[in-house]
This record gives sequence, structure tokens and C-alpha cells, in this order.
Amino acid sequence: IHRQCGARYTADAMTVLRRPVPPLRHISSEALPPSIAALRRSSRSKLRPRDAASLSALSGMPPLWPQVVDTVCSASVLPRKELFEAWEVAVCVDAAFPAIPLVADLAAGHGLLAWLLLLLGARRGVRRRAVCVDTRLPDAALSLSDAFGERWPELRGQHQYVEGTLDAVSAAPGEALFTSVHACGPLSDRVIERAVASACPVALVPCCHSLRKQPPPPPFTRSALEAAAAVLGQPAAIDGFRIASLRGRGYSIDLRHIPADISPYNSL
Repeated sequence: IHRQCGARYTADAMTVLRRPVPPLRHISSEALPPSIAALRRSSRSKLRPRDAASLSALSGMPPLWPQVVDTVCSASVLPRKELFEAWEVAVCVDAAFPAIPLVADLAAGHGLLAWLLLLLGARRGVRRRAVCVDTRLPDAALSLSDAFGERWPELRGQHQYVEGTLDAVSAAPGEALFTSVHACGPLSDRVIERAVASACPVALVPCCHSLRKQPPPPPFTRSALEAAAAVLGQPAAIDGFRIASLRGRGYSIDLRHIPADISPYNSL
């Protein structure tokens, strides 16, 4: 999602109904290299050092991939799904924002996305800083930080993890990219609001769409959101209204999808 200054609000509820979020692109196993198609990339089994050799040998992956795999597997804390998901999102985000100097990863969990964005920038000579924010620093984040810091000591000072609430996060206009992967339900809206309040771009993978918990994005009403959900389904309606709301506040939207075999919540 890109910020675009000077846009005017033109969307209304019927516009969202006529222009729903595009359907998810389901990637068939035939479209994937055989080595990847044979994997269960959605597996929640934790990666161990013994998994590194097979994952590193996957065809079609860039030179950085085996190093990341070896580092993640050495930590023994991350489910396989989380590795593939964070990698796919990081590659898309890095391509969309190649020169961004600061990443604010909100509801960061294990913090892997921030490490990957540091590495992807560094390979092109782009020096980034990454600040992860969550209400609690999980043990997995500490283990991953130790593993990545040992492998790439030059990046230690560029990665920071802060325990705190999202409401305290702010940045100068255009200074940072706000990111979040699987910010559940209304948490996605809080991430969006922090980006809008700072006039910064945002890249978001929302999940756990629930009409019962969902506040209607401004300036829409709950009745308009419920009417759209009855036609489109809850996920498409909620994300469609988020997109329309952002467009009305001066953002242009770039909608992408990570492979659906990793997660059904794959809209970026």
C-alpha cells in the first residue's frame, strides 16, 4: 500500500460493492517447482537444524535463502509456515519499497520479517533500521535475534525490539514503512491508523476477519459494511472497505498475494 499525496475521497459503499477486492490467487502445485510443491509450507512443525539441508536445496531460490534457512533452523523456535510466510512477504515489500530506510514492524511476534527486510536491503547496499513493537517480547524473538546477530553481527545495531502498545508508535511523515503480518482482526486497523497518523506507507497482511469485532473504517457506517459483507463475504468486504478508506485519505493501493498453500490469509 503506497502513500499518494493530494488524492481526493471519492469512494462510497456502493463503489466498494461494485469493485470488490480481487479474489485470492490460489497457486496450484503444478505451478511450483517440484521441490517446493512436495513441501507442506503451511506446516506448523518447528524447524530444527536437521531441516536445513533439504530446505536450503530448494530450486529457484536466491543465494540469500540458504543462509536464512540455516540461521532460522539453528534457532529451533520457528514453525515452517512462519519462515515461508515471512520470506514471501519480505520479498514483496522489499521490491515495493527498495529505498525505505526505516521499518516499523507492529505486532511483530518473532520479528523475522524485520530481519529479512534488513538483509534484503543490505544485499543491495541499502542500510535500514528495523524497530519491532509488540506488547510482549516472545522467547522466539530473542532466540532469532541471537541467531541472526551471530550470523550477521554488522546488523545487530540496526534491529531493535520494543515492548509497548501500538498507540505509542509514530514517525515523521514518510520516514518509515509500517508493516504487520497477520495482525488479527481490528489489530490490522490499528496498524493502518498508526501509519495514517504518521503519513507513512504501510504493508499489511490482515487476518481473522470478523464482522462482529470489526469497526467500520472511516467514513463508512456499520450498516454499509454489513450490507457489503452480505454480498461479498466478511473478508472481502472488510478489506474492501479498508482499501476504500485508505484511498479516500490519499493512499494508492498495490494489492498482492503470497502463495495460498502457505496460508489462506494471503492478501498483502
